[in-house]
Amino acid sequence: QTVVAAALGLGMSRPGRAPAAAELSVGERRAKLSAELLDFITAHGTVGEMPSTDALQAAGRSDLLWGLRREYGGLRAARRALALRTRRARPRARGTSARPRGYWLEWSVVERA
Repeated sequence: QTVVAAALGLGMSRPGRAPAAAELSVGERRAKLSAELLDFITAHGTVGEMPSTDALQAAGRSDLLWGLRREYGGLRAARRALALRTRRARPRARGTSARPRGYWLEWSVVERA
């Protein structure tokens, strides 16, 4: 209890502790969360790339996962807000298929499908 609070007869709800998340503004919570996420990315991932759900859970950081869902509404929204890119397999060129050219021309392939 501080001297001022004691003089006014007020008790301190959480003496010597950081304010609870509910006591912080949305901007402050997001800033704190994004700083934690960027620290995680620096230590465990590729800088500038959003970690996957599996990567966060494997590292024991479900708190970050749930915080991102709560504050931003999901990982995709958080990724966009923080201007991070996703890790994807090599993107295919537009108009191309994962199957080789002429794959569906063989009747045996069509029968198996």
